[in-house]
Amino acid sequence: MDNTVSIRYIRVVMYGNTVNAYNHMKEFQAYGVIDPDYVEPEPIEDDPVDPDNIAFGKPARAGVNQSFAANVTDGFNTTEWSAPYFPSYVDIDLLDTYAITELGLWFPQMLDNYFYYTVYGSNDLVTFDRLVQKRTKTLPTENGDIWQIEGSYRFIRVYVEGASRTGSASLSEVRAIFKEFSPDIAIG
Repeated sequence: MDNTVSIRYIRVVMYGNTVNAYNHMKEFQAYGVIDPDYVEPEPIEDDPVDPDNIAFGKPARAGVNQSFAANVTDGFNTTEWSAPYFPSYVDIDLLDTYAITELGLWFPQMLDNYFYYTVYGSNDLVTFDRLVQKRTKTLPTENGDIWQIEGSYRFIRVYVEGASRTGSASLSEVRAIFKEFSPDIAIG
């Protein structure tokens, strides 16, 4: 490498190899010196792809693989959360109640793998309304699965229930367009 760059993190994304769908890495090394002039960038307040996405940066939790749950609200379609079995879910806490008008889901685009899923809305994580269910064999695209929906919710739960080629649940990104809920405004 002929040029020098200042970095803090290195991300390695592997989607399989030419022989099978499994990832293999024997070793990874990074060399360098501490850059005394490095300044941590300011956190991004709004989703750079969709400024109307109220789910951006909101807390996410998962029943399995909690450490990667935040990837579904980080604004990047190239990061992902995954779990080793089906069904597995991710909950997004919007931190307030919003009238949802549109929901977008992005899944990893790899190896002709399509996903089955159901999306629920809740205000208390006890009772849930089913908002969306996908049971078609359509492959994920860079444009995501966009759904027009109605309802006022604080929590969004995405249950990934199956996939055509992998034995693990995966989800890259959830974007949601909302109107802030006001008890003085009738919805419907």
